[in-house]
Parts: sequence; structure tokens; C-alpha cells
Amino acid sequence: QVEALQATLRGTQEELKTLDSQFQDVSAKLGRQKSSAVQVAQLQTQLDAAKEQLVSQGTLMQEVVQLRARLKANGDELKTLEKYKKRAEELEVQAEELEVQLRDVGAKLEKQETSASRVVDLEAQLADAKAVNCAQDALLQQVPGLKAELKAAEDKLKMV
Repeated sequence: QVEALQATLRGTQEELKTLDSQFQDVSAKLGRQKSSAVQVAQLQTQLDAAKEQLVSQGTLMQEVVQLRARLKANGDELKTLEKYKKRAEELEVQAEELEVQLRDVGAKLEKQETSASRVVDLEAQLADAKAVNCAQDALLQQVPGLKAELKAAEDKLKMV
């Protein structure tokens, strides 16, 4: 009976060793699964962060496109204002030339004969010169406004 019990004990010990070995295998597999679950959670977090960054980059790209459009519009506006400035400078030169012509007409009026027909002709020339001078004055009055618009556009462009 002792030998039978010893044989049973040995068989039980063998089963216990087998069960212990199986338990170790199952524990190792469970550890690996837990590690994999942690990695999956980390990857999900990284994926969420990447999605947020992608959305943020999309928003930034939209802002860049809008800023480029505004910059182009400001550039176009500046070109227009530069044309106005050039035209204003041309008008200033014309105004100076007209003033010289007006003085010349005045000098000629003093030197010309006083006959009635001559006086009528000279008065007509003077009226024409005065009309031109009035038109010149009207154009010169526009120059400060155009200069102010040009300055405002340049300032606006500098801010962009």
C-alpha cells in the first residue's frame, strides 16, 4: 500500500508540475496581453493627438490662404494708389506749367496794344487761363486726399 501511495504521490506531483508549468504559460500570455493592451491605448492616444494636429494644420493652412488673398488685394490697392500718386505728380507739373503760362499771358496783356479788339482777345485768353487755373486748383485740391489714401494703404500694407 505504501508503494501504491508513493506511486500515487509521484503521479500527483507530476500533475502538479504539469499544472504549474501550464499556469506559468498562461500567466506569461496574460502578461503579454496586458502589455499589448497598454500599447494599444498608447497608440490610440498618439492617433488622437495626430488627428488634432492635422485639424490644427488645416486651420492654419486656411489662414495662410486668407492672408495671401489679403496680401494680394493690398498689393493691388497699393498699385492703384501709386497710379493716383503718379497722376497727382503729373497734375502738379501741369499746374506749375499753367501758372507760368498765366504769368506769360499777364505779361503779354500789359505789353499789348489797348485797342478794343485786342483787349477783347486778351480778356478771352485770360478767361481761358483762369478756367484752366480753376481746373488746376480743383485737381490740386485732390492731391492731399490722394496722398493720404496712399499713405493709409502703405500703412495698411505694413501692418499685414
